[in-house]
Amino acid sequence: MEMKRRNSFIIRLVVCPVSAFLLLLSSGGEMLEAKEKCPDTIISNVLSSDEKNHEDALDIIARTQPEGCIKKLVKVVVSGKQNDVKIRAIRGLRQYNNNRMIKIWTSLLDSSESFIIKKQVIQSLASMRNRSVVPELIPLLRSPFYTVRESAATALSNYGDDRVFPFIITMAKDDNPVYRMYAVEAMMHIYDSRLYYMLMSLLDDQNKSIRYSVLECIQENSIDKSLPYVRKAAMNDENYEVRVRAMNLLSDFNDRRSYSTFVRNLSDEHEQVRDAAVVALNRLGYGKSAWPLSRQLIKETEHHVKLHIIQTLAAIREMGDARGLRGIIEDDPSVVLRIEAACAMGTIGEKKAIPFLLKALNDDEYRVRAETACALGVFHGSEVVTSLLRVMEQDDSRYVRSAALYSIQKIGDSGALLGLYRIYGTEEDPVMKALIDTTIEEFIRKTTREYGILR
Repeated sequence: MEMKRRNSFIIRLVVCPVSAFLLLLSSGGEMLEAKEKCPDTIISNVLSSDEKNHEDALDIIARTQPEGCIKKLVKVVVSGKQNDVKIRAIRGLRQYNNNRMIKIWTSLLDSSESFIIKKQVIQSLASMRNRSVVPELIPLLRSPFYTVRESAATALSNYGDDRVFPFIITMAKDDNPVYRMYAVEAMMHIYDSRLYYMLMSLLDDQNKSIRYSVLECIQENSIDKSLPYVRKAAMNDENYEVRVRAMNLLSDFNDRRSYSTFVRNLSDEHEQVRDAAVVALNRLGYGKSAWPLSRQLIKETEHHVKLHIIQTLAAIREMGDARGLRGIIEDDPSVVLRIEAACAMGTIGEKKAIPFLLKALNDDEYRVRAETACALGVFHGSEVVTSLLRVMEQDDSRYVRSAALYSIQKIGDSGALLGLYRIYGTEEDPVMKALIDTTIEEFIRKTTREYGILR
């Protein structure tokens, strides 16, 4: 009896581990089988335009990593008809985090003809963070599709892998200008100081688009040591668009050594170059710019260049050669420019502008007269006040008369009181009469405070 119990115990010791092992194998097989399987509902939801279903399916794939879904999703990317569906399939493939996916991604890159899908695949390769993808990405810098080239360059910039530089240098030396342009585009994203002299040499390229792109690359990578080369391009490049781009770049770098370059280009034959020079001088803000700017204003023919010169003179608060603004306010056919000139004279506040402004009070355009009256408010003297009172009496525009009254009030000369009383006594416009009355009261309060009569 005792022997039977002992044998039974031994059998249980043997059978139980065996059963447990068989159970483990069985469950492991089931787990493996489950992992291999890919229910159609998962694929359907991955490809669904319903965002919740799509995101839920991506979450399931990320957690369970079902191997069986890879083949189905790859098939959609390869043979699908709609790019938006293919992109959703690619999102599904991105949930797999094993390195075996590198081969799958590179295979998709080779098989896809759509640059939209190629871009998605390149981004997927870049997300693998594995340097083995670098050789697959480098040749894409020569792709005929800009989107593909840009995506490849962006991906390669994250690796900092030196293997890309010989490829870029080879393209930069290619006889075909298309590949030289591709080289500059690549350097836009993958610039390295070792490429500096190669990039600068392309500023002398015979193709103006390449020279233009080099300037953009310099700005994108903030290569400030290149500014001497950029100054040379701003002065001497045979293409005016490149000269404009070079000056804009120098201005963006706030390069004070470029002052003489900007001044020289004020007289360039192309209006775009002249305009860029004016804008650059405005940003520099040098008072000494007033003289070359005002002298250019005397002979300038283009409206927008004149406007920018006037605004720049106002910004630096210098008239320079007074003939510049005088010619505009007295003779220019543009009402806008005459208004701007009057405003600039008031902003600058130089007394030599007074005679020009007094003359402009007789301009045929009421808006010019009004702006001139406002500009005179920064000056003092009986001649100015008397002229403004005359405008109050004689001008037929309430807008102009209000501007003159405002300037009289701003100047604050109590000698204007008698003139204001005289005008008030004969005023028929009730609005103006009320404004004059308020101004007289303010003058009286100010005068009485000055003499200590009213505190």
